[in-house]
Amino acid sequence: MRPGFGKTLLMLLLAGCTPADDPFFDSANPAHCAAIFGLAANGAQQASNSEVADEMVMRATLLAEQHGGAAWIEAITPEALEIAAKMEAANDREAELRWLDECTAQQNTDPAFQARVARR
Repeated sequence: MRPGFGKTLLMLLLAGCTPADDPFFDSANPAHCAAIFGLAANGAQQASNSEVADEMVMRATLLAEQHGGAAWIEAITPEALEIAAKMEAANDREAELRWLDECTAQQNTDPAFQARVARR
């Protein structure tokens, strides 16, 4: 992992998503999925559920690795922070879970993700 990668990934992991009726969130957008995985990781950490937190960090990390690592995270951080602000304002946990399910299902079909899970 490159220096600084962990810090920028941590910033991303504090991000969330937007209300369900807002077209800003797109589960086909890897930046948006990284943000929802980050939100889930943060929530799991706060609930002392390290197993779920670790899985979400792994999912976000794989997305980052697939799209350019730390440079990609730095590039998407403003978008992720905007997503987080909108989600905070919406306070829509149902939408968050729906997006998490969509992004998880999408990633589960990715051969690179399947290979990473198989190596665990």
